[in-house]
Amino acid sequence: MRVRTGASIVAAFVLAVGLSACSVFNTPQTQKPYDSSDGVSVTVGDIRVLNAIVFTDDGENGNFFAAAANSGDSDVDLKLQYQSGGEKVDVVVEVPAGETVYLGGAEGQVFLPGIDALAGSLLAIYFQYGDTPGKQIDVPVLDTALEQYEGLLPTPTPTPTPTVTATPEPSPTP
Repeated sequence: MRVRTGASIVAAFVLAVGLSACSVFNTPQTQKPYDSSDGVSVTVGDIRVLNAIVFTDDGENGNFFAAAANSGDSDVDLKLQYQSGGEKVDVVVEVPAGETVYLGGAEGQVFLPGIDALAGSLLAIYFQYGDTPGKQIDVPVLDTALEQYEGLLPTPTPTPTPTVTATPEPSPTP
């Protein structure tokens, strides 16, 4: 009887350890940073770009949407660089020291002309500032089919139409 009781206790212990051992060797997902939305993130020096997405309706022009957090002590001119028709296009955004700037939303869009990327594709963007080595990431290109993305399509800044004024001709004197 004692042998059976002892064997049952040992079997229960082995079963409990065997079933819980997998959690001993796995890091919980809460300990691993990940992008919980549709965008991607990258860290370049003191700048962390979070949830980067490009919105387009025609695949030609885009609105860059992200948050840029500067953990450094000085203001930074963050350069976003991508290819357009074989040429490199640079777009610069200012990120003040110790602040987070929200790009592409209600605070104002970051217009990317000539992205040549349809919704559903990826746009390679290189992020860099000053002498800090940069990083390139593939940023998802989306449209506004989802309700939460309404109002994020690019709207080019209108160029002023030159006003033509006629030069008055001198009136003949009688």
